[in-house]
Amino acid sequence: MKILSLDFGTSSLKAGFYFKNKIFFYTAENHFYFDRPLLSIKMIIEKIKSEHKIKEIEAIVIDSIFPAYKFLDEYHHPFDKNFYWHNNNLGETISGIFKSNFKIKHILPYKDYINFLLTSRISTDFITYYNLEREPSLGEFIKEFQDTLEPSEPIGFLNDNVKKYFGIKGKCVVLCGSIDAFVAALGMGAVGIGEAGEIGGTTTCVFKIIEKNSSEIPYFLEGQSIKILPMSCGGITLKWLRDTFKLDEQAIFEKVDKNQNRDENLLFFPYLLGARSPIWSGKIRSAFYGIDLKTDINDLLKVVVEGVAFVIKQNIDILKVDNDWISISGQTSLSNSWNQLKSNIYNLSLRRVNYLQSAVVGNIFLGVKFFTNFKDSELKKFIKGLIKIKAAFKPEKEKQLFYEKKYKNFIEVQDILYNLMFFTIKPLVPLPGLYLVMR
Repeated sequence: MKILSLDFGTSSLKAGFYFKNKIFFYTAENHFYFDRPLLSIKMIIEKIKSEHKIKEIEAIVIDSIFPAYKFLDEYHHPFDKNFYWHNNNLGETISGIFKSNFKIKHILPYKDYINFLLTSRISTDFITYYNLEREPSLGEFIKEFQDTLEPSEPIGFLNDNVKKYFGIKGKCVVLCGSIDAFVAALGMGAVGIGEAGEIGGTTTCVFKIIEKNSSEIPYFLEGQSIKILPMSCGGITLKWLRDTFKLDEQAIFEKVDKNQNRDENLLFFPYLLGARSPIWSGKIRSAFYGIDLKTDINDLLKVVVEGVAFVIKQNIDILKVDNDWISISGQTSLSNSWNQLKSNIYNLSLRRVNYLQSAVVGNIFLGVKFFTNFKDSELKKFIKGLIKIKAAFKPEKEKQLFYEKKYKNFIEVQDILYNLMFFTIKPLVPLPGLYLVMR
């Protein structure tokens, strides 16, 4: 099997190539992967051909972030070269495009647009379709998806012109992928009911596999659904710290580790991009709370990484995790210091899997399923044989008890801040030491 996996994320294009029972990882070394996806794919394929001395790729599987759209007319011409992000103004964006006399026929999520470029077929997967159905602004365009496919189902063969552009020979089938968080769960080895995990990239998602029910999104395996809660903080928050305080990641966590200050009232609310789960508001913004004359830069650094962990804990609590552990993957899981702090805050063991680029790996599992025609039991066995625990982090009792108290303060003050920012009818409480970061 020669399977190319492509993960179009928020900040980079990551890829994997499954060949001779091994996974080889690649990253697009350019900043135009969103605007010129075929060129980015071509550059990765050239690396693969050179490294492995091959001319064939048998299958391509693509995932992408969900909320990026391309608008096409009936002739499949795009409105412009841009992608439009799913936000509170999506309905206004669509209305504005119509006013320009461009007649929208198809609204394609990013991966589906790339699949169209590769195969000339308009399609999507049932997981993406499930999400599209719940967006009022997209309702009239849903019927234009004549093909709603199962992940791993073939979309079609690579166009001859595209194949020539990529410089590959033989038949190459393009398989249906899905939204990045869903395939990432699979790539972390989550194949059993009750298994849960944290996917840490530019932003963060947590998930839990549950018994199939109509209120949650179907998962890849029979009899299973998946509950996913996305947040707007994570790696992007750490980047803000680096840029603001002119420190690299190692220096930040060295200062965090050395800081033994235990202030239950010094808090940070990491909503630099607005809030997704569980608040769901694009208007809310970040805030430091509890600053006084003794607060220094080391305190601020520590409270920011704590704040991200508190938001993640909120969502883990909503999931009602069954086990005393969760799996972790993604770029943010590389930090042992942050993992240990999170373990103390969650009061859970964290198990870092061996492949951090879990969405890339999840796509490969879909490709393997296609070529082998594995039954679910066989696919589970194959996945569990490949995914291993690379490192584990267990809660430290004394610190866990401290964070239990601090987390309660976080929730209480957050409720007050939320009321303050949205002028709700609940009584407001004075907020000493409050510093708002507003746009």
